[in-house]
Amino acid sequence: MLEIILDDVEIALGASSVLTNLSYRFSSGTVTALVGPSGVGKSTLISCIGRLMPIDGGEITALWDGEELRPSRYRELIAVSRSDLSLYGHLTAEENLRFFLAQRGIRVPSSVLKRLFKRVGLSEFSLKEQVQNFSPGMFGRLQLAFVIASRAPIWLLDDPGAGAGESGWAV
Repeated sequence: MLEIILDDVEIALGASSVLTNLSYRFSSGTVTALVGPSGVGKSTLISCIGRLMPIDGGEITALWDGEELRPSRYRELIAVSRSDLSLYGHLTAEENLRFFLAQRGIRVPSSVLKRLFKRVGLSEFSLKEQVQNFSPGMFGRLQLAFVIASRAPIWLLDDPGAGAGESGWAV
């Protein structure tokens, strides 16, 4: 079982404290939602848990069956989807997927990508479309496709339904 333990975590952006004295234990097999108004630090916390951003105090520890994980192993087990995820706009959705999955050592046959796109509510024609032409909803669905295809057991989804409309929540 994977556990992510936050112990007195403090996060600041410049001179402003975003989060202070935050302690929590996340466990695999559970769903946890961070809910609150804009600007309270939800996205920042997700970035820190995903180790995309440093913390300013406290500690974030990841344990697998009670043993602390090496940083490289932690990155294999975590998939992060953020609204500001950078993709290569001039590349197609398929090219972006293949590139980023290759960074994880994952190769996916075209037939699997077609099924994955259907699962997240994108047409197979979207695979061949340049990402710069995607609507916000399509972009959000593509992010979800990345997370699913990553095979990571822990998903950190930042505002997963943004721009996806009512049908996006059904995914």
